[in-house]
Amino acid sequence: MATDFQSWHQVVFNSGPLRPAIAGSISMPSIFKPIVHNGPILVDGAVVNPLPLDQADIGTDFLIGIDVNGDPSVGINKTDHRPLDIWFGSAQIMMHSLIAHSMAAYPPDILGVSGPMLPFRRHGILAGARDHHPCGIGKDRFKHMLTRKIEDYIQNKVEPIQSNQR
Repeated sequence: MATDFQSWHQVVFNSGPLRPAIAGSISMPSIFKPIVHNGPILVDGAVVNPLPLDQADIGTDFLIGIDVNGDPSVGINKTDHRPLDIWFGSAQIMMHSLIAHSMAAYPPDILGVSGPMLPFRRHGILAGARDHHPCGIGKDRFKHMLTRKIEDYIQNKVEPIQSNQR
């Protein structure tokens, strides 16, 4: 998912090449050049929807969310903020609020939390997308939770939930 910079609407990717979709999805404003893909100018999807559980919930048995916003504890005692720190931190605060609303409307079955999507991680994420590798902090714990949820589902311990009825 990305944001169409001109219309201010979200752009949902559900088919097509993976690399341009991810590149558009993580094109952080003022840090990375926007991506032009299939017409619109695309910037980071988090601008309009930082945790798109509403889109991920369509036709799923399990809703899995990955919060890449992080939490404020990382820099809570820092006092020497540069202008870019203030800009990035303010964006994280806005995203945190949007994420809380998204999770209230579409509670995920499993939530993974990663650190903030920092600019230097962009190329690693794009490389991981090429090989379909997950990335993020707590990968082993996340894999364990997912395995347990799938095993419970297979053993009929968990009833499938109809999409959008969470």
